[in-house]
Amino acid sequence: MTTTEEQIRRGKDAEALVADERFQRVFRETEEMLVQEWKAGDTKEKRENLHAEVRALGRFLRRLKADITNGKIANEAVRPERLPL
Repeated sequence: MTTTEEQIRRGKDAEALVADERFQRVFRETEEMLVQEWKAGDTKEKRENLHAEVRALGRFLRRLKADITNGKIANEAVRPERLPL
C-alpha cells in the first residue's frame, strides 16, 4: 500500500515526465513508427504483435496519467480546509 506522500511524489514525477518535451517526442515518434509498421505488416502475426505494442504504449500513458490524477487527489486530501471568503 502506498502512502499519501508517495502518491503525491509519484504524481509529480509522472507529471514532470509527461510534460518533458523529449518524452513527448519519443512517445509520439514511437507510436507513429509502430502504427506505420502495423499498417505495412505483411503477416497477420506481425500485425497482431504490432497492434499489441500500440495498445501497450497507450496503456503506459494511461498509467502515468492515473499517477498524476492520484497524486493530485492525495495532495488535495492533505491540504488544510479553505475558509470561505
